[in-house]
Amino acid sequence: AEQTAIAVTSLDRRDPGTGYTRLLTLLSGPARLEWEQQRAQRQAELISDAVSVEQAAVTASGVAALDPAAPTATVLVAAGAKVSSKQSPAAQELRYRLRMSLTRATGTWTVSELQFVS
Repeated sequence: AEQTAIAVTSLDRRDPGTGYTRLLTLLSGPARLEWEQQRAQRQAELISDAVSVEQAAVTASGVAALDPAAPTATVLVAAGAKVSSKQSPAAQELRYRLRMSLTRATGTWTVSELQFVS
């Protein structure tokens, strides 16, 4: 979940393809489908807005629910990123809160649902 939070908050116009590909490797199910379908649009927005991420970091995370039998989990993550854009060339810190549903398959946890929450 923390790796996914870093990947989603650090998408950068300087190399959107690499960042997006990394994010997709951490997603599965509905989350992966949604982000794959919106890839071209999201990358175009990054480039047109000239969004650059200087630094992204997780500030806190925790498991809200765990079902070992399924195996699934719900994880909450707080993250921050220093971001600049055409409108705000000086880096400003943005804070994000995310709720993620994780699914475990073949020994690996992937994010099957990703929501930004307020």
